[in-house]
Amino acid sequence: MGILGSLFHKKPGRPDDASGRREKVRGEYFDVILEEESLRERVAAVCSMDILEYYLPLSDCDGGYIYSMDGKAFAGDGGGGYYVLLSGGGVGYINFGENECGKVAGSVRELLELELNCAYSWHNYLDKKYLEDPSLLNEIVASWEREGQEQFEDAYGEDLPGYEELRRELAEKLNVNLSPDITKDVLPKLYQMVVEQPEFTAKSKTDGTFLGKLYR
Repeated sequence: MGILGSLFHKKPGRPDDASGRREKVRGEYFDVILEEESLRERVAAVCSMDILEYYLPLSDCDGGYIYSMDGKAFAGDGGGGYYVLLSGGGVGYINFGENECGKVAGSVRELLELELNCAYSWHNYLDKKYLEDPSLLNEIVASWEREGQEQFEDAYGEDLPGYEELRRELAEKLNVNLSPDITKDVLPKLYQMVVEQPEFTAKSKTDGTFLGKLYR
């Protein structure tokens, strides 16, 4: 899934408000992002992550699965994926269309740093060979990140400031770190989370099959 997955042609679903019992998305970073619509849109553009106004229970993401951990979705990626606050701690990611599920970050802060530091999208670094030998990343990260920035500029053109300017702006407003070397500071945390035990899994109620792991 590339950076273009965040275009706003598809919004994540939101539960019915008839009961009046929806829980608003709240937290150190969420409050800042949701306070200003333009900031929310910029986060969605740069991070491919649209913060929801209300938490979405896992059963409302897709009730056809049994989840190994309880949690609530706080963001969608515009391409059918959801970011989930897990009851046991950390952040999970589910994408039913891509058939994948797992942990992706130890905290919301860690997730934002992952997103802001990976223009080419963290999904593309989750090849099993990189988990087993991260040194293989040294030859490709620079070119992939440059390609991701070019995709961003092509997608948003004159509608938004340049990618680097936006990245610095969001890092400052959200008080998160930008890294000069994601192979040392950012991706190792991602690799640690995707194999951390216990795993976050989703099993079909119909045939008992599991969604795939995040890494290929």
